[in-house]
Amino acid sequence: MTQTATIGSNGTFSLQFPTAAIPASTTPYPITYSYAGDSLLSAATDSSTTLTVNTGGEPLIAGSIAGHGSSGGAFYVDLVLKNTGTGVADNVMLSKFTFRTLTGSGSVTYNSVQSSQVPVSYGTLNVGASTTVRIYLNVPSTVLRFSMAENGSLQDASGSSFTFASSQLVVPN
Repeated sequence: MTQTATIGSNGTFSLQFPTAAIPASTTPYPITYSYAGDSLLSAATDSSTTLTVNTGGEPLIAGSIAGHGSSGGAFYVDLVLKNTGTGVADNVMLSKFTFRTLTGSGSVTYNSVQSSQVPVSYGTLNVGASTTVRIYLNVPSTVLRFSMAENGSLQDASGSSFTFASSQLVVPN
């Protein structure tokens, strides 16, 4: 990663590193400073500085509905999984869905023909990052409102395992 800084008249400069984009490491990353020189000053280089990126805090996955509709006659829900925690979420996995009819009659079920088979992995989510998952469901026309709950697991940067669960209200129109 290369960053450019403006050097002040007194020779000072500063940079902010986007640490969420730098993997945690027990081995420090070398930082090299270089100045190409100008008509008054000659070139200079220093590679004696290092940066250590420690594992962050605890990841936390929250689910929300971005939208729903029909495609080819099949009902779908776009589920957003977002890392709202303070640490990177590795090996994010959805493992189970539960549906409950709240208004109307009939049962909502997971459409395993059009949706990914669970469990399904979504890789790594940095702090603040999200991924949208399209889930197809079998929803009888007699179901006017239902809840959708999802369960899953993840790991933090040090390999500790966590679980998550969230639920949403869905009103198919």
